[in-house]
Amino acid sequence: MIRKLLAIVTIIFIICTCFTPSIGSKIIERKSSSILSYGNTLYVGGTGPGNFTKIQDAIDNSTEGDTVFVYSGTYYESILLWKSLSLIGEDKENTILFPGAVEQNENSTIYISADNCSIKDFTIRNNIFNIDIIGINLHSSENKIFNNNIRRFEYGIYLSEENEELFFINNNISNNEVSNCTFGIYTRGNFMYSSIYKNYVIDNYEGIKIYYSMNNSITRNYLHSNTYYAIYLNIKSDGNIISKNVCTENRYAIRVKAVTNNRIFLNWVEGNEIGLYSCCGSNGNVFYSNSVIDNDKQASDSFDNYWDNGIIGNYWDDYNGTDSNGDGIGDTPYHIPDGDNEDRYPLMEPFENNPPEKPNIDGPPSGKAGEEYCVIVHCTDLDFDDVFYLVDWGDGTTSGWVGPYPQCEPVEICHDFWHGTYIVRVKVKDIYGLESEWSDSIEVTIPRTRGKTFVWYQRIIEIFPILEGLLKLFY
Repeated sequence: MIRKLLAIVTIIFIICTCFTPSIGSKIIERKSSSILSYGNTLYVGGTGPGNFTKIQDAIDNSTEGDTVFVYSGTYYESILLWKSLSLIGEDKENTILFPGAVEQNENSTIYISADNCSIKDFTIRNNIFNIDIIGINLHSSENKIFNNNIRRFEYGIYLSEENEELFFINNNISNNEVSNCTFGIYTRGNFMYSSIYKNYVIDNYEGIKIYYSMNNSITRNYLHSNTYYAIYLNIKSDGNIISKNVCTENRYAIRVKAVTNNRIFLNWVEGNEIGLYSCCGSNGNVFYSNSVIDNDKQASDSFDNYWDNGIIGNYWDDYNGTDSNGDGIGDTPYHIPDGDNEDRYPLMEPFENNPPEKPNIDGPPSGKAGEEYCVIVHCTDLDFDDVFYLVDWGDGTTSGWVGPYPQCEPVEICHDFWHGTYIVRVKVKDIYGLESEWSDSIEVTIPRTRGKTFVWYQRIIEIFPILEGLLKLFY
């Protein structure tokens, strides 16, 4: 008995000394990876020792991948982001940046010349409206500008490039409030494959205006009370997606001019002077599933565009046709003013986004402890939105939201289990945040096996051969 107890104590000691560092090393590796991705943190303001008083000084003393964290306060600077780093405010309502000597940075409060920068949680504003000053001047790729208040500038967020050989791609402008500017969000020249998502663009002269900007996504923005345009696509801004925006009480809700192959769908257009407007050589654009309500003029188009997608059209609150078969589509077309175009499949009710349908999950009924176990998940989204998956593994952990993926595409998601029986299920959400119900669950059994244990023992014996006898006593 004493020998067996001694063996147990020895085993515990060995496991603690030999394997705990191994587990710890995984955590350290993750932290190391995080540090490599984000670098060190430099502080501006506050009371900490070594904190900088100026944001630009912290940037100049940083290295690629660092974070500059700015404590709440009021700062008067013109900032040049010339390194790939994150600039983060403590609190966007109280971390306030006013423009300083802007002439040194292209008349910009913040000028971004490096790729892979982030700006988050600031209020960037002018006290007195100055038509010559830019809030954020974006002149690079792979940047994120999110969760900021930007007010009272000539251009709130601005990108302009005359050189046709320079391209700026994969920028993300999201969750900002842009107000009281001449131009809220403005791009002119080779702004591509980027996202303008979920911004509040209100009380500007023009809201979102893009020139020469292709294959971008402008989605889920709220545009209200802009004096002229809410969304304006102009000259060679082709192949863009304009979807699920809310445009209310602007002069023009959505205007396209001299552009082609844009898709304008699932937008809510209400109470504007002109709702949907295509002009001046715009051809091949597709308008469908939009809800067009109580605009002084619902639409205008004298060129060759499509006002349905071949299956469904738009909802027009002034459509007076009938639906004899009750399929939700009017029996007669809706005429688009100022030309010969028609919405052939006008909707009888406003089109609303639907959550994805209940997903499916498939996987084997059993697996092996410590070995990767995989499930296949898939779903249908009636709006053809891309989707994210969340797997509940039944062991107190989840996969986190994984995606986005095209709806209907089978996706494999894997996990490492320890021994036991687990109830696994999945849910899905679309790119606009609407979630499905949970799937039916599957039961997964991971039996207790000696295989993995023997691997441990073999490792111990290789390191400490003298302990083989003790291990045999224990087992």
